[in-house]
Amino acid sequence: MPVCRICNIDKDNHRKLSKHIRDHHAEYRVRDYYDKFIKCNGDGYCSECASPTKFVNLSDGYRSSCGNVCAGIAKRRALKLDDEKYNNFCKKVAQNQLSIWKIRAITGEKSAMLNKLHSNNREFAAKLSTEERIARFGYMNKLSPTDKAFVYGKILATKTIRGIITDNRLLPAFIQYKKAAHNISRHTYKQYMAEINPNNYIRGTGRYHLGHIYSIFDGFVNNVPLNVISSKHNLQIIPATENLQKSRNSWMTLEELYGLQG
Repeated sequence: MPVCRICNIDKDNHRKLSKHIRDHHAEYRVRDYYDKFIKCNGDGYCSECASPTKFVNLSDGYRSSCGNVCAGIAKRRALKLDDEKYNNFCKKVAQNQLSIWKIRAITGEKSAMLNKLHSNNREFAAKLSTEERIARFGYMNKLSPTDKAFVYGKILATKTIRGIITDNRLLPAFIQYKKAAHNISRHTYKQYMAEINPNNYIRGTGRYHLGHIYSIFDGFVNNVPLNVISSKHNLQIIPATENLQKSRNSWMTLEELYGLQG
């Protein structure tokens, strides 16, 4: 039960205590009362950048962060203490971002944002001298040939693990598999066009693509037969921008793909 430290009167809650201070102790604002009688060390300053924070009320005191950026940093740090919660948080953020950029790709907002970003970068870089550009962006130029080769090796290894690029040793076999999958898919599309493209969307660059729900890349990695990866159940007509964004990702599992073959 909160107590007025000035006149030692008990109050039922902090709201009534605030009213009591305003009515009977006009020399104190609520924040002044909090600062003098309740405030602890560190109260009133951001836990991340030490900037002053806003006062809320007697029960909550000051905000723990100065804004959304620092609040987000603090939240992530707290979540990292629990691996399961942090992994779930990261997955949720990734899904939200994927949905947001899918919508932006369809509406054309993505292209406008990227064009603006590239334009701003070009304008900014044009104002810098050659030495300033190297100092700001060309950190690789400062490395020795050995260190540069090591960095490039790490970049290629990471992209290979994430499926962004294919291991060069597998490249010829993957190209053959991909070419065969596309040839069979074209024949499948002609045979089942009414089922795959019931709305008769026009295919072409910047319009609609014939896409694979379970990607050709995953099919190659998991040794999926060509007749399965190119079956009508794995083909769809989707906007070109969405298909390009999908890239080598799959929108169904391998088990679901085989389950549709029936």
